[in-house]
Amino acid sequence: MVHGRVAWTVVCAWAVVFASVAAGSLCDISGQAQSPDDFPYSRVRTESMALRRLLNEGIEKSPTFREVVGTINKTNGLVYVYEGRCARTFKACLLLQIQSAGPNRLLRIKVDTRERSDVEVIGSIGHELRHAFEILEDARVTTPEHMVGVWFRGMKFSNERFETNEAIQIGIRIREELWRLPRN
Repeated sequence: MVHGRVAWTVVCAWAVVFASVAAGSLCDISGQAQSPDDFPYSRVRTESMALRRLLNEGIEKSPTFREVVGTINKTNGLVYVYEGRCARTFKACLLLQIQSAGPNRLLRIKVDTRERSDVEVIGSIGHELRHAFEILEDARVTTPEHMVGVWFRGMKFSNERFETNEAIQIGIRIREELWRLPRN
């Protein structure tokens, strides 16, 4: 009987962990819990305070960035944005990984923030969020192989990178919107 209780306890513990991953972290910078309505980009997430500030700035100041985040919010995707280096000299990248967590699909974006202006980083994040949406808009995409299939159907492939005109234009538009703002 003890063995059964231990097994049940382990199953329950994993269920709690799984549910928290599936629901995601809904906390503001101070760590205070927020409702999904208070968190304007509940499906685009980061644990980095620096990236959280940039995500907030993008949403607040760029209509295009706000629109891209809004399209992701309408999917079953959770997109986590991390600071880090991508392969080669890419300044940002959508990792060729996808995981299921309950009804959600998890994607990861890595962005290099070193020696770059906030405008450049926000533009790069918006560009990669567009790629994330290109994957998330098709609910059948659940493996890295499916991701590649999406890219081969509608994207250009060259020099070990996948690219779309839409993502390029999104990044350019976001940067232009932010550069046009008055400087403090």
